[in-house]
Amino acid sequence: MNVEPDIPISNRRIDIKPNDHLTELPNEIFSFILSFLSIRDAVKARVLSRRCRHVFPSILHLEFDLHSVLGTNYKGRHSNEDSDISSEARVKFAAGVDQFFEIYKGQKINSLTICFALGNEHACYVDRWIAFAIRRNTEKLDLNFSANQINTFYYFPSQLLPETLYDFPCRLLPEANTSQLKHLYLNSCNLRRAPHHVGRLIPLKTLDLENMLLDQSSAKSIFSGFLNLEWLRLKNISLPETFCIDAPSLHLETLILHDCYGVKKIEVSSIGLTTFEYIGKVKSFTFLNVPRLEKVHIQFMCAYLNGTRYMFNGLANDLPRLQTLSLVLTTVELLPVPISISRFNHLKQLELFVVKSSDFNLLSLTSLLNAAPLLQKFHLSDEVPWCMLFADDIVVVDETA
Repeated sequence: MNVEPDIPISNRRIDIKPNDHLTELPNEIFSFILSFLSIRDAVKARVLSRRCRHVFPSILHLEFDLHSVLGTNYKGRHSNEDSDISSEARVKFAAGVDQFFEIYKGQKINSLTICFALGNEHACYVDRWIAFAIRRNTEKLDLNFSANQINTFYYFPSQLLPETLYDFPCRLLPEANTSQLKHLYLNSCNLRRAPHHVGRLIPLKTLDLENMLLDQSSAKSIFSGFLNLEWLRLKNISLPETFCIDAPSLHLETLILHDCYGVKKIEVSSIGLTTFEYIGKVKSFTFLNVPRLEKVHIQFMCAYLNGTRYMFNGLANDLPRLQTLSLVLTTVELLPVPISISRFNHLKQLELFVVKSSDFNLLSLTSLLNAAPLLQKFHLSDEVPWCMLFADDIVVVDETA
């Protein structure tokens, strides 16, 4: 019988191998866990782990922003100002996104979102990322290069310099019959369609444009060329004084105009339009050919007396089939409420958000109710909607003076 000599416990060598259960997981589960990593951590994991180089998740929705690429401890602000995000940070961001695409092995990308303060000087990088996503049949592109939490251009529209904005590369899109791109959001970009690229944006179903300049010729190419467009929003866009919306396509159903500046008159002609929403300071509307338009929301940020007369009289005449109407009004606009109001013969739902003074008599609105004989639902609120929080923007203009 062999007896092991007594060895003090302190001198014994204990050979314990750590159990790395994570690396023992099947590839499918391991890849699923990796999909929860941020872009920054995913790149690090691949550098540090051999297995991550071969088992990399197929992420269908790619989102690149300041914190996911540069890290959560980055102290820079979301802004386009050079004083807020340095040139070095922009270079690091571009390099980080490039690194990710170098290791990405997925064959499909449903959506690509880039939210960072980039401009035309970074076009070579952004073009490369878009081309990568297009080759993987992406259906949605979101490019937000303002990266502002507060809309700087809304207060300082002169800062919108087209030569500094990124030019969206229509040339990189495939021909219409092979393109999978259905949804496009551009913030602080230029959208310029060359004649030989006309057909490449035809498959788009939704187009969302924000913080850019749009002249009448560019607008005309959008309304006439995007034949399958169903939903269009223009927000904080610099428009010509008279802006004509001429959309012959039957597909465009929803049109939204928010805080567009420079425009004084809007003409709308869209045979398929069913929903129209407007927030801004325009002085007059003209609806020419909108036989299907049934739902309208209007908020004048200036209390033009002509606007008041139009809402209580002209609107009913221009839109005889209107069924849903939502208005944001101030007491200045409501005083005095006209006794004679054009009848809304098909109106079924009416929403009024009244920014009123303490002495305003809500019963004066009964004439508006009497003008809607088929009304089924009426909602009245004196709470200020979120979009009316900037009270300083509301001014009174008497055009008869």
